[in-house]
Amino acid sequence: MKRSQKWITEHFEELVTHYGGHYVAVVGEQVLAVALTPREALEKAKALASAEEEISLVKVPREEELVCIL
Repeated sequence: MKRSQKWITEHFEELVTHYGGHYVAVVGEQVLAVALTPREALEKAKALASAEEEISLVKVPREEELVCIL
């Protein structure tokens, strides 16, 4: 598992609280970009990350969506 994916898993509740309903691009242990579309989040992150850094992109559900899942 990539470091960024592990970080996303460990901080998922925090991401839901702050970024629910958005796409989040993470590199390492840092949120680089937040947007309403995956393309926009990825483009923003690519502009900020170095070429060798891997970007993890995740759609963060809203809190009410999680209640429905459970």
